[in-house]
Amino acid sequence: MKAFGLISMLMTLGIIAFVLVKQVGETSQGVPITQAKVEEDQARDAMALAGEVQLKTSIDTFHEEKQRWPASLDELRTAGLIEYVPANVDYDPASGEVKPKFQAAANGQ
Repeated sequence: MKAFGLISMLMTLGIIAFVLVKQVGETSQGVPITQAKVEEDQARDAMALAGEVQLKTSIDTFHEEKQRWPASLDELRTAGLIEYVPANVDYDPASGEVKPKFQAAANGQ
């Protein structure tokens, strides 16, 4: 009988350990941390892309109205085409191109 009690206790401890290890690898929503991180990165990238498209549209509108590229993104804000100057983009006033700053870091470069 003592052997059966020991085996039961070891199996119970094993099950508890398994559940605890599984819980450590999950967020409070039950999504694995790695998947949650990937989804967070995708959401951030989608928002950055949407902001980049809006910024390019504002730059094109400025170019059509003034027949020149804005000297800086602050000039777009002053003209009332954007509400604030985003910090996560690089702007080239010679060509009117906008590139996200995080792109090189995201590609591992």
